[in-house]
Amino acid sequence: MVLMQVQQRTHMFAKRMPVDGGFVWLTLFLVASRQFCFSKLANGDAGPIEQVMKDRIVAAWQAKNAQKLLSQAKVDGAKRRTRFSLRLIIAYFFAAIFLYSAYAVLALGLYIIVWSFGQILPVIFGAIILFVGYLLLPKRGKNTEKTFRRNDFPVLFGLMDEIAKAANTTSPDGLHLDSDPNAYIAHFRPWMKPSEWVVGIGFTIWEALDDQEKIAVLAHEMSHKVNDDPNRNSILGDAQKVIGAQLNILNAPRLVRNSGFMEAITDLVIWLLSKSLVAIYKFILRAIYFESQRAEYRADALGTLISGKRAYTGVLEKLTRGHLAQRAVLDLFPYTKNQDGTVFDHMGKAIASADQKTCQDLLDRAAKELQRTDLSHPPTHMRLEFVQSLSEDYEAGLVRSESFDFPAIQNELKDVKNALGKAFMQQMHAQEVNR
Repeated sequence: MVLMQVQQRTHMFAKRMPVDGGFVWLTLFLVASRQFCFSKLANGDAGPIEQVMKDRIVAAWQAKNAQKLLSQAKVDGAKRRTRFSLRLIIAYFFAAIFLYSAYAVLALGLYIIVWSFGQILPVIFGAIILFVGYLLLPKRGKNTEKTFRRNDFPVLFGLMDEIAKAANTTSPDGLHLDSDPNAYIAHFRPWMKPSEWVVGIGFTIWEALDDQEKIAVLAHEMSHKVNDDPNRNSILGDAQKVIGAQLNILNAPRLVRNSGFMEAITDLVIWLLSKSLVAIYKFILRAIYFESQRAEYRADALGTLISGKRAYTGVLEKLTRGHLAQRAVLDLFPYTKNQDGTVFDHMGKAIASADQKTCQDLLDRAAKELQRTDLSHPPTHMRLEFVQSLSEDYEAGLVRSESFDFPAIQNELKDVKNALGKAFMQQMHAQEVNR
């Protein structure tokens, strides 16, 4: 998308390069106001250019380097230290520049307003610069989902306390529950508020796991707090968001396009900036990509140490069967009966009780297609190979399900599970009625 827009603007600029004049400050003013303000205010968010570009680039790198990273992971094992290279150090340098450039723009806009207060045009220009700086600030995720705390599920949080102790970290601050066949951990760092770690559990995968496997999935997610992933580093992560915001703004469609010298200059400036930003973004992304993949293997190693090989392998294998749960939902058509949490039991059973041939076929397909949980994770079949390569110290698991009251945990979750199940079934029914 970015490259197509760059090519279009290059051709447009080549076709129309008239020689008429204009003040330099007016040129810069028009570039800033027309592109940064008009397009953003009129069109809202221009689209996730950063994420689209990142997905495409990382997918290509994974296909090329996955085997090499697996071999390195087998040698490194559970080492928790980032391999600092010259490329990564330079990436931190660029990241700091881009991250603080947003604050520099804010400061410039504020300075212009204060310095020229009482003069209409300079104050307006300063306000525009201030607004641009605001748009460039990294958008820190807000925790807008329903979040459950320790007093809501004391038994479950007690289990996570023991897992955190084994991982040498702290328990999460909250818990999200949904219907997805996956789990996650999110780090929320809102402005002017304390940061918090929140674990997310999808009931579809939760009900497909036995008790020890539930420990495994929690252990993996909580291991992300200590696996030293540079992609989760605030400086590098925020810098990527700033560059992504700049690309979104630069490539947003404008309300009005005119022919002439000023429009040609605008297109040229945007083309040069876009090309430069893409190049720097790719450099930073590549610098942290390899260490981020190694960090995923470190999370796998720590999760296996806590839960044991059998349980951890079981979770990874069941993740390759997610579509079986989606297929099982069709058995419940027209979705008007048992509108409660039993839908997740049904979907989980489809994953857990698949016959041996189906399981093996899905594992073979996952290996052939390099399937992965998402682009931040190595291919699932390589993660399985890595876990199996770990020593016998990882066999038993440091946290055992026998020491915890899992029926009590299930009872704590029952009301939320039923509410989500009812909403899920009603949504499915509504889709069928409105089809």
